[in-house]
Amino acid sequence: MRSRAAEECCFMRAILRGTFKVQSSKFKVQRPEKALTGGNRGSRERNLCSLRFLLLNSRSNAPIIPLCFLSFLLFNSGMTTKVSLIPIERDGTPRGYSGSLPEVASQVARATAELYARAGFEEPWIGYVALADETVVGTCGYKSKPQNGRVEIAYFTFPEFEGRGYGSAMAARLVAIAREHDSSVVVAAQTLPERNASHRLLEKLGFRHVDTINHPEDGKVWEWQRGANL
Repeated sequence: MRSRAAEECCFMRAILRGTFKVQSSKFKVQRPEKALTGGNRGSRERNLCSLRFLLLNSRSNAPIIPLCFLSFLLFNSGMTTKVSLIPIERDGTPRGYSGSLPEVASQVARATAELYARAGFEEPWIGYVALADETVVGTCGYKSKPQNGRVEIAYFTFPEFEGRGYGSAMAARLVAIAREHDSSVVVAAQTLPERNASHRLLEKLGFRHVDTINHPEDGKVWEWQRGANL
């Protein structure tokens, strides 16, 4: 019988690659496709630069991703997108949030708590849920605390909320949090090696494509970075 940890990894891969299905306690991939951030393969793959940090940290000693309740305004294409980031606590509960979570967010929160137990908890390099008008619209966070002057971000807008600027809002706030705590840190993100919506999002936030990497889990990916001088 497959372990719960293995099931969680399967669930994360399902999210990262596109379509997924929850059956009892099992997580099954229906149409696995290689998609970190998605893009031109369909709406479910547009902003999936995100839960990758959970899968990566299940294999490392690096502490993963939270902080206090954070609100901000992001101006994008003449529109204002308001998003609140709520840290995921050590026990997997969103800090100070009493509402109900979507199934995907609940599974992510539980998986994050188990990773905290194994890898440690160090704010602000933790995981967050994102709220807009009291509705959970996605999750985001850091792969780990900064290493060698670099920290990797991840963000996931739930499919039904795509196209409203929430991915940009989450990514922008993660950059701001990182800079507030270490002004010299290089903020990185990884995507599929093809033009897509997430690339445009990163470019608008000042990221530049700097390298192509052969990732052991995801194959060829593009490395994007935003330096300390941007």
